[in-house]
Amino acid sequence: MATVVSFINFKGGVGKTTLSVEVAASLYKKFNSRVLMIDLDPQCNCTLYWWNEKDWEKQINKKETLLSFFEACLNDQPFDISSIVANPTRFSKIPWFLTFDAKLNRGIKLIPSDMSLFGVDMRLAQRFGFDNIKSQTFLRKALLTIENDYDFIFIDCPPNLYLATQN
Repeated sequence: MATVVSFINFKGGVGKTTLSVEVAASLYKKFNSRVLMIDLDPQCNCTLYWWNEKDWEKQINKKETLLSFFEACLNDQPFDISSIVANPTRFSKIPWFLTFDAKLNRGIKLIPSDMSLFGVDMRLAQRFGFDNIKSQTFLRKALLTIENDYDFIFIDCPPNLYLATQN
């Protein structure tokens, strides 16, 4: 069962993304850990840390980002979260000690973000209510189906505590 860690702070620019990516890379490199990175921040910095913009746009066009997951939740549709887990095959700002590691995509996976996640919180609140436990646990329940595939699941959160972050 994976250890799930959320990197969260109410202030932006404090190093949440950098810390989550660097710790993930270190755990992989030193301990050969299997790490799933989830980019919950609509600013998409974690996603762009592992991918270039062209590859990210392909994921968006294929509807294989976290936005697709939340849209399914909003429509009460089943969703296999493993369908949006991707390999970070091209790197834009990869940590220096992983530069020549060809096996990286076996140890670190990514659920990419989408800028259209802005507003998902409001839609979740409108559909289910802000205090409804259902609106706060979609992601937690979905991760139960894949938690045995990873040693760690790192969630890079936006600088807020709205419904998507509460998930």
